[in-house]
Amino acid sequence: MMHRHCLRSSLSQCAKNSRRTSIKNVKSLSSQAASSSSAGPSTSMPPKVMTSEEIQNAALAKKYPTSEYSGEGLYWTKHMNALKEESPRFSGVANPESSELIEETSAHDEEDGAMTGFTPGTFVEVRKNENVVQAIVLGEHIENQRWIVLSLTPKGQVLHHYRADVHFAIPNLISASLAERCGLESEPTPQQIAARVEALKRLRGLTSRVDRQASGLQQRPMDVYIHVKDTDATKWATTTVAQVTHLLYDRPLFMDYYMTHRYLTDRPLEYVTIPGYLKNQSFAVRPKRDIDEIQAVQQHIYDHRDDPEADLPFKQFIQKARRVVAEFDQNKNRPDKGDISQQPTKDPWAAEEQIFLKFLLRSLQPHRSNQVDPYAMGRTTIIKNILPPSTIVDDSLAHELLIKLGVLAPWQDLLELSPTLNPWGNFGSERTIESEAKAVLKACSKAKAGAVLGPMDFLPSDPLDSVRHGFGDARAFVIDDATAEELDDAVSVERIPTEPQNHWIHVHIADPARVLHPNHALARLARGRFSSFYLAQKTYPLFPAELVHDPAFALSLSGTNTVEPTRVLSFSVKVDGQANILNYKVRAGLIRNVRRASYYDVDLALDNPIPKKHFPFGGSEKLIKGPPLNERDIADLKLLQKLADDQVAKRFKDGLFYFSAPASQVIWNSKVPDDVRSPSLSGSVYYGFPDMTYAVYDTADNDIGARSLVSEMMKLANRVTSRFALEHNVPMIRRTLEPIIMSPEAREEILALRSPHGYVPIQEILQRIELNPSGAYSLEPKQHHGLGIPDGEGYSRATSPLRRFEDIVAHWQLHHILLGKNAPPKPPFDIGDLEKLAAEFEALNQAQRKLHTEDTLFYSLLYLKRWADATKRGIERNRNYKSPLSLIRGWTRQRVKKNILTNESTVVLSLPDLGIHAHLALDDVPSNKRKDIPIGTKLDVKLQDITLGVRRAKMTVAPIRRTLKLLSEP
Repeated sequence: MMHRHCLRSSLSQCAKNSRRTSIKNVKSLSSQAASSSSAGPSTSMPPKVMTSEEIQNAALAKKYPTSEYSGEGLYWTKHMNALKEESPRFSGVANPESSELIEETSAHDEEDGAMTGFTPGTFVEVRKNENVVQAIVLGEHIENQRWIVLSLTPKGQVLHHYRADVHFAIPNLISASLAERCGLESEPTPQQIAARVEALKRLRGLTSRVDRQASGLQQRPMDVYIHVKDTDATKWATTTVAQVTHLLYDRPLFMDYYMTHRYLTDRPLEYVTIPGYLKNQSFAVRPKRDIDEIQAVQQHIYDHRDDPEADLPFKQFIQKARRVVAEFDQNKNRPDKGDISQQPTKDPWAAEEQIFLKFLLRSLQPHRSNQVDPYAMGRTTIIKNILPPSTIVDDSLAHELLIKLGVLAPWQDLLELSPTLNPWGNFGSERTIESEAKAVLKACSKAKAGAVLGPMDFLPSDPLDSVRHGFGDARAFVIDDATAEELDDAVSVERIPTEPQNHWIHVHIADPARVLHPNHALARLARGRFSSFYLAQKTYPLFPAELVHDPAFALSLSGTNTVEPTRVLSFSVKVDGQANILNYKVRAGLIRNVRRASYYDVDLALDNPIPKKHFPFGGSEKLIKGPPLNERDIADLKLLQKLADDQVAKRFKDGLFYFSAPASQVIWNSKVPDDVRSPSLSGSVYYGFPDMTYAVYDTADNDIGARSLVSEMMKLANRVTSRFALEHNVPMIRRTLEPIIMSPEAREEILALRSPHGYVPIQEILQRIELNPSGAYSLEPKQHHGLGIPDGEGYSRATSPLRRFEDIVAHWQLHHILLGKNAPPKPPFDIGDLEKLAAEFEALNQAQRKLHTEDTLFYSLLYLKRWADATKRGIERNRNYKSPLSLIRGWTRQRVKKNILTNESTVVLSLPDLGIHAHLALDDVPSNKRKDIPIGTKLDVKLQDITLGVRRAKMTVAPIRRTLKLLSEP
């Protein structure tokens, strides 16, 4: 058991590396102390190490003298030393004080762009590439379209880093004037040196305070992990700095929060920072099973090192794995076409061997470089013992090895194995996030009127039944993809005979808040997941399909229930011929005449341009045509399209513009049979491969015709949501976006390049702007520049409550308003509740976008790799033109960057014909020419390599001869 004085001692050792959140944040953190959730980490989660139980203690006692053991921290210290010796990934790491720190992989760009700046004089702790530096912010500037923070380190050097690299901040450690006197130059003047000496005295004084506080606080025995882990040993939990601080300290001071942060962050075996950490101060808590598994594998490795000749489990596994890999390589040219099937391997993996396979599978989880990866050492050791010793080990190699060992199907989506979609990590188990939601739904029932609602109780009746407005026989058009299942929005239009230039637009949205209350078990699950997940081959709905499509609830606007009207929330907007909002209403509605049509159906009926797709490797996309629309349908749709086009024209007139960029899509033409399972821990031989088509489209085409019609109507409804909440003084979460930073001349050049819908090729924009801010959440009605929404109006998303939890939160707030006199004294969520939700949503929204981006990239690269490999094997394509991979057009998206771990210089290229990005290696380009390559430079390249994995899936290209000559010219 760990005592609080042990924690204090451990933390005081890192006091010189100290840091802390603002006092304002600490107050909000105190209010955030929530009990640990069983929801899995909702984002990419980097693992970090620390021992917690007797298994580790016994292993350590056997391996190291007792005098070296200092509580929970020793395991990490000792094993990380071994890790640094084991893995080339840790060799040659640059001094973390160096300004070169910025050149390595940064935190996620979107997270960085959404963060606010740091005022000069702020104390910050910077974590990057598994290094930690404490510093004082001297200033910020924009460089290469990113905010760069310049901070003074304890050695008096100026460190350049990104905002997202900051994990703890204390404002006003020194005054802004003193920070200004320190200067930003790498070669300071005597006056600046004097100012820096004074600033560093304050920095050292802060670390000394940590030491003093650590030695004088009253503590009680406490084992943190026992208190915050999930009761289910297979499931992730979450905790916060505030929660753990209150477990450890009776009357915590602000520095105690910092000490707790350090304690948790430096133990990645158990605690993994959640993206957006500076704001949410939250950790995912690793399951007990995973910790035991990591420790057991590492112990097997140590036992083998102690006695390499002994016939121990690790040696037995390695020998068998080598045989299996050799057999796979002998059959690697076996055709993979034909029916998809699975056969058990001749020599199945035994239970004692499967622990190594599970370890490798879990090592494929997403990971961020702000913490050390507890899987890195074991993964490196296992792979290097099976594959050639010269092999550079990363997660892409682990992925390849698991395919050869018969554990993963070649088409397996690695993101489906992540804790986000597989929070129990039971590979091959029937337990999924879908089955969990179905089990909850099965246990639910409708409550009796007047009863206190529990987590399994549906609302006894529609709370807005008495105030619902009937829309008669007005046509309500549900327009979506032909294969869409969660149909949560419809639109209708109302002509005003006395005002022919003005019209009412009615946006009808599914109303799950009439069935689910905020504390319902399904609502809690939805909160942890944030949204539906749309992967390349599968959809994970936010709510169970059995609930959404149950006729008793009629949540989905399918139009199949012709007996009872569909209950919706209706957002009505009165607009004039210039797209101005003249009036608005929000009502509980009833719609009867629901008409379903696909985007394709509407575009055909209205003679809209059909979005184009390019198929560089052949093939086509089958478009599903529905029943024809009648004349009255078409008349309403034409009017709605005209009103949508008016909104677009208004933003064009107001000088707004948008990015147009090529994007890839891999279309699955066949499905994997249900009886084919992957992963297969016992081992399998997989035959066949799903039929896929590679498509490239322009993102601007997602905003024309029927898609633009629906999008513009939803934007109006979300604007009305914010206005309505402001009018009734009910707090609401809003999306905000600041304007792009650029010069007036650049702005005029970009505006001159716009398409009629306001789109500009992305390369033309990136060449001219200084910074493109990311969207953020706020409770204030701030501007959303991209949508032309001014400061004071706001934009609250409420149009996808079946797909996004954020929207159903808005519905619960709207229900409170619509109940009028029958409403409780307070809305379901007060300002404090929504502030916490906004912080959650920011991290979850970024994680979801990242997951979808990575999933698309994974399958795009998988397709390209299979094509390239087949070409090498001499497979005939029956084509009259060269392979799209033999000569690839590209243009530079960023400035050249240098990887300090590998000393390689690369630049990111956009490949418009393939719809993806690639990394161009510049080893053959003279070093004095590498940084002279401007954004937007057109280059012809050839494929060099493709690596597949969760963390580092990428395509590397090399310059062809004429490109190399161009780059090398004076």
